Amino acid sequence: MILCHRYSRSSVTYINLCNKIYLTAGYGGTNQNSLSFKNQIWEWDGMAFSLAASAAPKAFSSHSLNYDESTKMLILHGGYTVAGGNSANNTWIMNVE
Repeated sequence: MILCHRYSRSSVTYINLCNKIYLTAGYGGTNQNSLSFKNQIWEWDGMAFSLAASAAPKAFSSHSLNYDESTKMLILHGGYTVAGGNSANNTWIMNVE
């Protein structure tokens, strides 16, 4: 079983079509000594967490995560990058079916 750790500055969205919750990790880790920015996208199916993307975007925090029903795409936008806390003005999409 894969455990999803505690995160802050993350984002969550629910997809009714597949009855799943998606979480982008943001900033976190297993304990105080392992805190860092993460580039993980987690999927919750009501029973367990699993990593949803093998090719997640570079690490972001304080970003927005939404689902577009018409295109069946998970959309991550904005936030801050790891390097110097610079504002990120890019968009990353992932097909969810």
